[in-house]
Amino acid sequence: MPKRKVSTMEETQLVTSPSSAQTNTIGDAVQYDFSFDIIPEEIILHIFTHLDNQTIMLICPLVCTTWYRLCHEKGASFWKQRCVDGLPKRMQGTQGSPYYLQEEPTNVQETSPFGWKWWSLDLEQVDDWHNQFYRRIMVDKRVKMLALELAETRFRATDKFRTIAQFGDEALDMLLKMWTVSWDLLLNPDTAKEEYGLVKSKAMSQSYWIGEMIGFLDRLRFIQIIRQMMANKDVKLKDACFGMERCLRQPPHASSSDLINAPLVFRDLIEQYRNELKVQFPGINFSDPPFEAVSYLVQSLHQRSHNRTGRDNDATLLGAAILGRKGYPISCCALLHAIATELGFTVNMVGFPFHFIASYKRRTTGESIFIDSFHGKTMSLKEIKAFGRERQIVWNDRLVEPTSHALVIHRIANNMANTVAQMTENLYSTQQRRYLISCILTEMSSLQLGLAEHGWRHRIRYVTNRYIWDTLLDGEWPIDASIFDEQMNIASADPQLIPPKQRNKTCSEGRELPQYKVGHIFHHRQRHYTGIILGWDYTCAATNEWMEQMNVNSLSRGSQQPFYHSYVIEDGSECYVAEENIIWSDVNHQQSTSFEILSVIGRYFDVYEKSGDDRHGRFIPCRDLLCAYPDDG
Repeated sequence: MPKRKVSTMEETQLVTSPSSAQTNTIGDAVQYDFSFDIIPEEIILHIFTHLDNQTIMLICPLVCTTWYRLCHEKGASFWKQRCVDGLPKRMQGTQGSPYYLQEEPTNVQETSPFGWKWWSLDLEQVDDWHNQFYRRIMVDKRVKMLALELAETRFRATDKFRTIAQFGDEALDMLLKMWTVSWDLLLNPDTAKEEYGLVKSKAMSQSYWIGEMIGFLDRLRFIQIIRQMMANKDVKLKDACFGMERCLRQPPHASSSDLINAPLVFRDLIEQYRNELKVQFPGINFSDPPFEAVSYLVQSLHQRSHNRTGRDNDATLLGAAILGRKGYPISCCALLHAIATELGFTVNMVGFPFHFIASYKRRTTGESIFIDSFHGKTMSLKEIKAFGRERQIVWNDRLVEPTSHALVIHRIANNMANTVAQMTENLYSTQQRRYLISCILTEMSSLQLGLAEHGWRHRIRYVTNRYIWDTLLDGEWPIDASIFDEQMNIASADPQLIPPKQRNKTCSEGRELPQYKVGHIFHHRQRHYTGIILGWDYTCAATNEWMEQMNVNSLSRGSQQPFYHSYVIEDGSECYVAEENIIWSDVNHQQSTSFEILSVIGRYFDVYEKSGDDRHGRFIPCRDLLCAYPDDG
């Protein structure tokens, strides 16, 4: 049989060259084995720029001796290019962070490199880019497997986070790529691009857990920075926060330690203002009443702080805290107490739920007057009781008893812990500041801080039980807000501890079957917010204190009707809702794909969809949630 015809002289030379091809005869057929070695080096390098990393690293050296030689002799520039230029792409609108996404879901991927891995690396100091590239492939493979496993089930989540921590910044390469693709699958309904093992049917949970890993690594970096700065006593907190964008909502009590220590700085200023106070308030004897004097002092300090000269800058926190800036009620009260003591007044701190106040007794009448250090006003006992009734607080005289300094510190620590555990904002700058200051105040280990849902909430519960009247958990956050998530963690670790809840009548004999399923969207009949059902109980499983506080017995069906754990879309909080207050509803496309919603509920759901069985859309539960509620699939 004649040999294959060639069309050009170059092709003839390729075929007849003994160094470039071999001829194998199989029967009457002639087979030519082509070799890449006769191709110029620059063309080989160009060809391999279009191949994936694993193929370049593991397969190409076996089929091309020229490539093998380039890898070890002249390939430094190529490996460097693959390492640096192959980094994940920045998401549109992130402004250098993975935590904020523009509302427009189009053009999710930009062309500019992110550069996370090499943010602190001197590229000129790398000796072997070939080994750097090989390690990157191995790390990416391991990280991708861990991320997909964690998105599938939270079982042994601590071990997965611990492994991710060992990789450090190297893990960010693959995580950011996967995180970008997962959001592309969520926000662009028409996209069919499924990479790195990510699929549309689980895009919500996958994006959530990948984002959690990214945030965890981000916290580790800041902890390392903090530990370095803590060794240098000359570094101040304001220097540590340099370059951080001012967050829209300050985390509660974030600067508590600064405010608690502030009276030491203000001591000489207080002495200086004594004469001015006597002029401002003729006849003042520094015993009664204290609030006007302290208020004048604070206003004066606040005005002087605007001059930004000398020691006057130290008054900024004090003035901002007491003169209307929200977020520091406990610290304000502690400051008020310290300043009043310096001025000669007798003021007691009072740990009141929802709030923090100070109290003093009038010398003439013996009447107790309460100072609202948060809003800067005085209230009588009658007004304090009315304030509590508005927030459905069951009155007890212990609520207005003086609080010790130890309890104040415990309450501040509790709020700091709760701030980290319950945060719902996703602004990158807010998280940076929270993690940063939390590290300073708590000196927690990296792993404990990263796994807030495991470490912090147990500490919160300990403080709550020990200091039951001295905690904001009775106020801003529901008493049982974290119970549902704790149950999920326990159930995933050992399903026998919390058996699954089924809807069949043999399991619920004598009970009222829940009407709604996990993932249903509802509108609250009385409070008019929109929520997503996370789980349910056959009857109210809350504590007697909670049922008394929420007046559950006044409901027409009482506490024996099904109750639902739910996520509030408007503010990101969790609530416990009676079935009679639920109106089956739906969310629009903008709500179902909003970053604020998806970045939180991806912990519980895989995807949002509409089907023929449901009149409205529904979030499909993740694997762990289906194990807890198997009939709600």
